[in-house]
Amino acid sequence: RRDRVDSSHELPTGLDEVSVTAEEIMEKYYGKLHPEVISVGLKLVAGKINESSIRCLAILRALIKFVKDYFFTAALSKDQNERFTVNFAKKIDSISKFLNRCKPFTSGIEFAFDHVIENFKKISAEVNEEGDQHRMTEEDKIKIICSRLVEVIQSFANMRIINANQVICEEAMKQIKENETILTYGYNYSVKSVFLEAKANNISFSVIVVGVDANESDSVELIQLLTENDIE
Repeated sequence: RRDRVDSSHELPTGLDEVSVTAEEIMEKYYGKLHPEVISVGLKLVAGKINESSIRCLAILRALIKFVKDYFFTAALSKDQNERFTVNFAKKIDSISKFLNRCKPFTSGIEFAFDHVIENFKKISAEVNEEGDQHRMTEEDKIKIICSRLVEVIQSFANMRIINANQVICEEAMKQIKENETILTYGYNYSVKSVFLEAKANNISFSVIVVGVDANESDSVELIQLLTENDIE
């Protein structure tokens, strides 16, 4: 016999209020953080990016734009490499804290940023060593660091999110039988992909969408998507 253990007090409810408003973002952060980061933050606060995969992709794409643009800023400064390394780490930390205020209790955000920082340190060390051997200018080193970091972030997005979603979709497709009724809760990027793929393969099925409280708007979004694609 297994005793029931109530550990719900240890889990985030997902219903906590964000700790920053759109007005505060525009007043305190606008002009200090990259415009793409501000845009993602505003969407998080407004509840326009609730699904985890889409949210993580939006954040990673914002980071890619930040890294690309940061090179041009760093190229204009003196003591380029040293200042670049210190300032970059500070900027990333500021972006991480900002987005966590926009979407509290999101472990995916912290994991993504840890991945970026870890690879930034690794790439910087490698490029500096290569640069000393080949007598690169500091500007060339920074350019290579940014380029490689963008590749790492894009690869992370492809492998951990896009490709993973495809694998999930392929496996889930095997579970959908003809004329089956499927019960789903809220809105999920992977589930949406499975339904659309099943429809494209002419599988006849129906869906019951359940939505409660904070996830209700997500359920409405999924229902609209299903209706638009003639899925009952």
